[in-house]
Amino acid sequence: MHYRFLFSLGISIGVNLWIATGLPVAAQTRVNPVSCQADQPGQTCLRQMLVKGRQLVNAGDYLQALALYQQAIAIDQNNPLIHSAIGFLQIQQNDFAAAASAYRRAIALAPENARFHYALGFSLAHLGDNDGAEQAYRAAIKLRPNDANAYLSLGIVLARQGAYRRALFAHVTALALQPDNPRIYQAIGSVYVELGKYQEANSFFKRAGQLSARPAAFVSRAESGLIGYQR
Repeated sequence: MHYRFLFSLGISIGVNLWIATGLPVAAQTRVNPVSCQADQPGQTCLRQMLVKGRQLVNAGDYLQALALYQQAIAIDQNNPLIHSAIGFLQIQQNDFAAAASAYRRAIALAPENARFHYALGFSLAHLGDNDGAEQAYRAAIKLRPNDANAYLSLGIVLARQGAYRRALFAHVTALALQPDNPRIYQAIGSVYVELGKYQEANSFFKRAGQLSARPAAFVSRAESGLIGYQR
């Protein structure tokens, strides 16, 4: 497969913005210590842990945040947001197997959360489990049918399996939802290259360049018909 560049580009969309509740990360945050007393109620201590964990994530201290969330799980094992936060932090450590396990636990507790399914697909795709990633992305789409990123990511894992026609359909669906997204044009162009339709591919690559902040790079690679490929 020649989808390495596009695979890493497409499936990462949005995931790095999802901390436990799906809120964006702040630029910088001052982190205060947590000191739970022996006689302190568990839920009170848990709230303090979660506040500090968010502060640590916002400050970019992922290892400390991960350790804190893992302690929090001991207090509340049935909180899907804590499991999802652990999954996010495992992704930051490139431990996609651990991330997938965390997101599966989150999904077991909150099966209607589309973001958990998407993040599971992200993790499985990085592990090379294209079938599992496809199933997870389809579950995310079923819950959020207007999620262009899920369609884009689905198309990429389908293309990795050689299902180019189905990949093209997923990408075109994504394009209908986000007609000004240059990554989608890249994805469609890449599928057309695999199908041997180079004129159509270059048309989509050039459109991606027009929409991109770096059009020159897109156009120069589009002219060769080999954008994103390592043959």
